[in-house]
Amino acid sequence: MQIEIDADNELTVQGDRSKLKRVFINLLNNAVDALLNHKVSGPQIQIIARQQTDFVSIQVGDNGPGIPLSLLKSLFEPFVTKNKSNGTGLGLAIVKNYVTAHGGNISVLNDNGAVFNIKL
Repeated sequence: MQIEIDADNELTVQGDRSKLKRVFINLLNNAVDALLNHKVSGPQIQIIARQQTDFVSIQVGDNGPGIPLSLLKSLFEPFVTKNKSNGTGLGLAIVKNYVTAHGGNISVLNDNGAVFNIKL
């Protein structure tokens, strides 16, 4: 599995380190699960982080199967899951809660896999 990180040298976000860490752990765990469970050939995860004038934009994407269209609208609600055997369906609800608690927002789209866009 290949993980590519393309980040500006100086990124400034004020917030709770442990909660922000949990955001990215949840997103990366989901990406790894999607890539491994679907046996993607040449699995890749890409993280792009840019310092903007008033915020930091971060994209976390993979080249997996993407999010089923039936789940896109409810993806950040509690107990929504893609039937992971060990998943609770709380990971992305927690991600959204932590991002919005830091004054940010998060969205997702399918673009040759799942791509989560975060602004903090």
